[in-house]
Amino acid sequence: MPKPAFKQELFTESGGSSNAADRPNLVVRLFYWIVRKIKQIVIWTIALVLLALLTSAVLSTFRKKLEPWQASYPKSEFTEADYRPDMTLNDYLAIEDRVFSELPQYMVPGDSGRYSKFFRYVEGSSMNPLNFEVNWNRTIELAPDKIRGGILLLHGLSDSPYSTKHIGEVFNKYGFYVLNMRMPGHGTVPAGLLDVRWQDWYSAVRIGAKHVREKIGKDAPFFIGGYSNGGALALYYTSNAILNKTDPIPEQLFLFSPAVGITAFARASNWHKLFTWHPLFEKNKWLSLELEYDPYKYNSFTKNAGAQSWYLSKAIQHNLDRVADADKMREMPPVITFQSAVDATIVGKKIVTDLYQRLPNNGSELVVFDVNHEADLIPFFSVDPHATLRLLEFDQPLNYAVTIVTNRGGGYKIVAKTRQAGETTVTETPLGREWPFGIFSLSHVAIPFAPEDPIYGDGSGAPPGTRATLGTLAPRGERDVLSIAAGQLMRLRYNPFFFYIEQQLHRHAENAVTRDKTN
Repeated sequence: MPKPAFKQELFTESGGSSNAADRPNLVVRLFYWIVRKIKQIVIWTIALVLLALLTSAVLSTFRKKLEPWQASYPKSEFTEADYRPDMTLNDYLAIEDRVFSELPQYMVPGDSGRYSKFFRYVEGSSMNPLNFEVNWNRTIELAPDKIRGGILLLHGLSDSPYSTKHIGEVFNKYGFYVLNMRMPGHGTVPAGLLDVRWQDWYSAVRIGAKHVREKIGKDAPFFIGGYSNGGALALYYTSNAILNKTDPIPEQLFLFSPAVGITAFARASNWHKLFTWHPLFEKNKWLSLELEYDPYKYNSFTKNAGAQSWYLSKAIQHNLDRVADADKMREMPPVITFQSAVDATIVGKKIVTDLYQRLPNNGSELVVFDVNHEADLIPFFSVDPHATLRLLEFDQPLNYAVTIVTNRGGGYKIVAKTRQAGETTVTETPLGREWPFGIFSLSHVAIPFAPEDPIYGDGSGAPPGTRATLGTLAPRGERDVLSIAAGQLMRLRYNPFFFYIEQQLHRHAENAVTRDKTN
């Protein structure tokens, strides 16, 4: 049997001898052989990295040219460094005014012939929010005649306060002061998320929470609601407020498709910063470079945005560990969550394993919108539509209530199947509606939008004369012609069961106000 290669090298001078006198030399040669192999591995690794960088640089030349709204961003934007404990909402809004005063420089002429009249950053475009009566990319306040409570609403990643518009209108309808707060880097240009940090968002949340509490007084119920990344911010803020006792603690949290579970890929996506400081690699800062036709959401997405969301999810878990170690989990407010059984943006089951299974029996509830069982499309699914639901099918009682909105076993008619905290029996409540034909599931982005939404809805709320909304676009033609991905057009943008969310939000608002009066 031939000797291993390293032995052949080691015994070259000794003629194959292995007596005791040669052993010191053998050790030395073995050491140098290991060093030589390590050098070879390092050289090959460096060569492969350089080759990957060169390939990336070459491929980036074939990507779309960076548009003005992708190449730079407003320099007046709020950051963590601007935060002061005595900072007011007016101070924050003054910074926001400066940010939006910079936006016109990113607009392109409508008569250039290069851009569509449906582009967001085209002057005079029907999708340019600067032309709208109310620009929901900015921080918006809704104040009732008589304040019964208050809620701070936090939008999602690459979104704007528009994504929490319907939720805010529900609470405002029942007498709540509502602050839909814009997070730094959002509502302006996609490049605004190139360098933003999650700590910038958290600092803004602190300003908003303090303002809402001061606005409604010390006794009225105070809530925080968050959609997607905003839900993660709501959780981090609340856990930090419990630990530090420096900020107002909400009495209840409302989460919509909360970004609690993010894949580790999002963290790795920020490694580009090792080389994207060079102009040759600036396009590598982007996960996608898309056409910007959505007035309230960036279609282009920076790698840094995903990484910051991942860092935030890790900070949440660290904080929840600290809360548990300090025996303060009982101070966590009730958490009411609404999410889809299938979600392409987050790891849905993480909300169960990383949050709900840690909560005390404090009135929390998880509402999951199931897939359409009557459509008979489950064999076509590429993911398990019941991965999240199976985590809830325990024989033993849970510390939180679970509701599944489904049409399983009932044709198209939908029901709410609920199991209360501490119980094992399930009650079934008919909702008097049917699953809409042609929809096989909800989606991450659909949860907080009502069907009548004029931008993302089913067309029922579109202004007169509008041919279509983004929620109803279904272009037909030859494949591979449109530069917009088919998956983006097929994704459901509104929640046909938003009426159920409204009912639940009303119930919780009324209960909180009633408790406040009783106390």
